Amino acid sequence: MYIIIIILAVTAICLSLLSLNIKEHLIDTNNTNLAVVLSVNQRYLSKFLQTHKELRKHYSGDIVLITAPDVKGIPNDVITFEAKKIKIPQEKRDFAVYPQKVDGCIQKFNLFDPFFKKWKWILYMDCGIRVYSSLDPIINMKKKQNTIYARDDAVAFGHKWKIKQQFNHPKDHKDEWDRLSSSQKKKAKDILKKLKKRFKMNSKYFQSTVMLFDTDLIQSDTVRQLENLLNLYPSSKMNDQTYVALHFLKKWKELPTEFYTYFYDSSKPAILSKSS
Repeated sequence: MYIIIIILAVTAICLSLLSLNIKEHLIDTNNTNLAVVLSVNQRYLSKFLQTHKELRKHYSGDIVLITAPDVKGIPNDVITFEAKKIKIPQEKRDFAVYPQKVDGCIQKFNLFDPFFKKWKWILYMDCGIRVYSSLDPIINMKKKQNTIYARDDAVAFGHKWKIKQQFNHPKDHKDEWDRLSSSQKKKAKDILKKLKKRFKMNSKYFQSTVMLFDTDLIQSDTVRQLENLLNLYPSSKMNDQTYVALHFLKKWKELPTEFYTYFYDSSKPAILSKSS
């Protein structure tokens, strides 16, 4: 009788331990070279589910979702990472062209948390990205260490934008400049002067919609460094993209067009596309 009780107790303990952090055990220990990562809140879950469905037609490896505990309906084959709250100054919201998107986008800084060093390479994509074929060419491409691969943001729209145009300034988009108050205009000019002393603001910059990067780029304080940029230079018109591009500008290389294109072109199909 006592033996049976002991066996049942041990079994219960084992089952309990197995259930702890079960998502963590989804990590494919035979293929920890790369993970596909996305970020979502409840509002955009349907977009994630669409991308997830298409991913699973062409990719069997790890999928990680940066999300919040209250998000429901996440598929069982997805590893979850609870987003750490990024404090966003009100000044940043006031400068943003799309203030309603600030909170969700800035949480993308979590992509550079040391948690993701479990994998050598991270392929990040926004929820809603269309997946048309196997990711193998991206996974197996010859990659340089300590590098982040992404598309030039300006090229997708046929422009020659520089990173300074990610910030509010008087010589770009008159309607966006005119919406600012006098004090905001003064602050924006001062911030741009400071940026020019620290960064090459006439440099091209990359789009954060799809990024492939070596996790050796992630340091223990990378997220904090991105937050510091956000607080020091809050006059960005956009959100996460500005600060991620600014921080990794010297580590950036172009992602080939055949891997990702913003606008889908049936005559030149890419593996991934932002819009169908």
